[in-house]
Amino acid sequence: MDLNDISTTNLTLQPITRPETSVLSELFGLIALQYLYSSYCFCFITNGKSDYRFTGIEFDRPFISIDLESVTVSVQTMNLELGCQVYILSEKASIGFLDIYRHLQDHTNQRFPNKAFIVAMGDNATYDELQSILDRPIVFDIPKLLILSPSGGSGAVDLWTNQFSGAGGHRKLLYLDTYSFADGSFQYDADLFPDKIADLEGRFIRLAMLDYEPYTTWTEVDDRSKANAYVGDEKKLLVDGTETRLFLEFCRIHNCSLDMSREDEAEWGEVYENFTGVGIMGAVAEHRVDAGYAAMLAWYYDSNTPSQPVSRTGVTCITPKQKLLPSWLTPILPFSNVIWRILFATVLATSIVLLIFNYVTVRVILQSRDYVDICEVFLSVWSTLVLCSSILRIEQYKLTSQLTIVTILLFSGLIIGNTYCGGLSSIMTVPQYEKPIDTTAQLVVRKMIWGASHDAWVYSLEDTDEPLVIKLVSYFRSYPKATLHDRAKNPDMAYAIERLTYGHYGISDYIAMDVAQNFQVMIEDLYWGHCVIQMKKTWPMVEHLNVLIMRVFQSGIQRYWEETVMAQFPAAYTVQKIIALARVHDNPGAIALQVHHLTGPFFMLLFGLTGALLIFMVEITWHNLANSKKIRKIK
Repeated sequence: MDLNDISTTNLTLQPITRPETSVLSELFGLIALQYLYSSYCFCFITNGKSDYRFTGIEFDRPFISIDLESVTVSVQTMNLELGCQVYILSEKASIGFLDIYRHLQDHTNQRFPNKAFIVAMGDNATYDELQSILDRPIVFDIPKLLILSPSGGSGAVDLWTNQFSGAGGHRKLLYLDTYSFADGSFQYDADLFPDKIADLEGRFIRLAMLDYEPYTTWTEVDDRSKANAYVGDEKKLLVDGTETRLFLEFCRIHNCSLDMSREDEAEWGEVYENFTGVGIMGAVAEHRVDAGYAAMLAWYYDSNTPSQPVSRTGVTCITPKQKLLPSWLTPILPFSNVIWRILFATVLATSIVLLIFNYVTVRVILQSRDYVDICEVFLSVWSTLVLCSSILRIEQYKLTSQLTIVTILLFSGLIIGNTYCGGLSSIMTVPQYEKPIDTTAQLVVRKMIWGASHDAWVYSLEDTDEPLVIKLVSYFRSYPKATLHDRAKNPDMAYAIERLTYGHYGISDYIAMDVAQNFQVMIEDLYWGHCVIQMKKTWPMVEHLNVLIMRVFQSGIQRYWEETVMAQFPAAYTVQKIIALARVHDNPGAIALQVHHLTGPFFMLLFGLTGALLIFMVEITWHNLANSKKIRKIK
């Protein structure tokens, strides 16, 4: 939509005047100057040309005029995107605009949480007409509501608001004050925009959560005196957790009650393009709850707004615990793969050089027809590296260069052989395990499937263009909890967990005690982020909750909360211990050699004998074929 289509937009900065066409302009200016002067922009809403209540009005703050009859919904949305924080509605426009406001707000990027609404009613408005404003669903989220009701002919305006606090308080009409145009003053000097959130008088805060220790936990209790949260109208839940305690503290300060929506089945959920969804995010998008939480990162959706960071979390994996290496690998383990490759390359290169020297000596210098034994050259080089004796025969090595190579091989073999023997001694007496998966790169190189019960674990990685992370996301799988628990009994995949700020882990319940001993935690995090509270954009308590979050964060009390919550759940605490100590292997010290320690040498001997037998059979077959060809030629 082109901005030129917004024909009704008028951004001005002019002094307050009192035009004859609108006796309310003086009152608007007074209210704006005294209560709303810090607001960025004002928005005047009318409905049709006959709705002349704000015709010709002038204001000393930037303002936008919108005629709902002449502009489309998309144009209204673009106007709101300019940053309106105060809405002044005519009586004719109030009902229609309040009914569509939530839709408009969901489709804008602006996230001013606590906007003010002023409704200018017609002369001598009845009680039912005033009540019709409060019956709009969006009023549930509007504490800053002011209704102006002029008294025809008396030159006075009665000012009304909604109670907001308490059960159903948003629909209760509350008289505030009366303004007299003759005196230019208020009768009672009442606060027109009081802080209605300071004491909510038991008003329900609707929250969506799941059971995810230690962030959130819930238990149904029969004793109402032990319950601290409601499900609908019934007080039957005992909720706790490091993030739940934020809301418990919030309600202690602001005198409210918690109404919980449990989303354990769909967990974090998702939001669809039509602003519907499932799980916690879906409950927020559909305005079924005010806020959702349970270790949620700052995922961006048009329908929600994140709070200040509550805590830091690192997402890592528990991987299958290292297994003991098979005994037949014992002769190979003293050297790494790189050293073995270098060693074989050295033997090959040295043998070729010595073979060339021998050939030149025999054929060129000595002018002899004798053959140069290739096998003898390779065996002599290899024997020096395995500490076998080597005879320096002068009649064989005629040149000093030949003797130099053999001598250097003897000294090199002495060092390499003794190094190998030392490594072999330690390996045969100390248990050897597979290499662990400690980093993201190792997880990707191993092509290890990792997963969890919900795709939310990779939401923060989906927009990356880093090749390593793209491969990491491709190996992620989401399965039902029952499937994950069954696969954990014979571990063949890694599981996503959270590394909390103060040393604990966020582990889903499918990693129970019977499978926890099969895993160990990675050293490196896959990624990290800040846990936040996801709230609907129209929730008016965002600012108050953010203030509490920052106070709690700077106090350091979250460390105490984390340890206290974990201590309340012995089973979960045991799983935490098992995972944290999984890398600590019992050290039996030096052990006596057993038969299985010699499996490697015997395996090598068996491999050599089998190979020699197969080669011998091939040689006999080849020899018989060659003899048969000779016989046929003779015949």
